[in-house]
Amino acid sequence: VLHNAFADAVLDRLMPENPASFAEPPKVQGKKYRRKVRDYTKDEVERQLKLAQADKRYPPDTYLMALMLAICGPRRGELCGLAFNDSIDFEAATISIFRNVLEVKGEVVVREVPKSDASVRTISIPLALVELLKQQRKRVLETALKWGEDYSRKPLYVFPGPSGLPMHPKLITRRMDRLAIRAGIDMALVSPVHSWRHTSGSLLWAASRDIKQVQERL
Repeated sequence: VLHNAFADAVLDRLMPENPASFAEPPKVQGKKYRRKVRDYTKDEVERQLKLAQADKRYPPDTYLMALMLAICGPRRGELCGLAFNDSIDFEAATISIFRNVLEVKGEVVVREVPKSDASVRTISIPLALVELLKQQRKRVLETALKWGEDYSRKPLYVFPGPSGLPMHPKLITRRMDRLAIRAGIDMALVSPVHSWRHTSGSLLWAASRDIKQVQERL
């Protein structure tokens, strides 16, 4: 568009030359540089969940993180953005995904504007997950009480960082990375968090054979 506009300006003798002619487009990474990511096998999922649930070296919310990644298939930033006071409906057994937590130039940024209109979604969750979320809310409220008035409660994040602020997305990646490595998984073709999203899609497809339902849920 700019090249054409400047070309018209040159023809109309408004400028001597077309500056867009000297611009160099950015190089696009070829496919050979992109990392292929696969989903986890059933055995890999079971090993990771067992480790997260039983190993005391992991914080108690690690098991819930892994379980939500497997069942709900959220993106990393979407998981960080979940909050009890506007994302979780315990009675309806649903979670609403609309908030995204990102890292921008080293800073944690909360965006209420989703990646796309389709990214805003409300999905059902099993009752067992509802109970685990209630336990997590109890832990978060206990932490907030100990912290005091300076603890950020609006929104009340499901997986909070220090003082109730949103957790840095990289912390979820690191935690899931350690979990996968300790479970003996070859990380060459695995992304610690995004492979859970692939896994969730595969599980949904195997259970429903409804590609539209899988797409809408993810």
